[in-house]
Amino acid sequence: MMSGDLGVEDVVDVCVRDADGVLTSGVSSDAARKACESLAKFCIERTSSLASAIDAHCVMRITIAAVANCGLDAQRALATRAFASASSAPLLAAATMCGLRADTVDVATLQRACEDLVRVATTP
Repeated sequence: MMSGDLGVEDVVDVCVRDADGVLTSGVSSDAARKACESLAKFCIERTSSLASAIDAHCVMRITIAAVANCGLDAQRALATRAFASASSAPLLAAATMCGLRADTVDVATLQRACEDLVRVATTP
């Protein structure tokens, strides 16, 4: 790790902790939370390029961990963006949903997002 990359080690640790990419505890610094927000935005915005470059399973796990480590306002913004593109990127919408804290979005918003995901999954 290069000096000056404050928080990068935390982000990498979150993405590979317990060798499975699942978040088991939060990152430790504001810089790491900001890095997680940037990583989550990247995953959500670059769906097609990620799909060809990285295994979808890996992208899902990284997105869940990154979203889970964002602040509340960032989680709300990421949820809005991901849920709006649920029909074109359902896996990332689902991953974003999995990373949210319980108080991030209201139940009606989650219900609509789930309905969109079900519609995508059941439409031939």
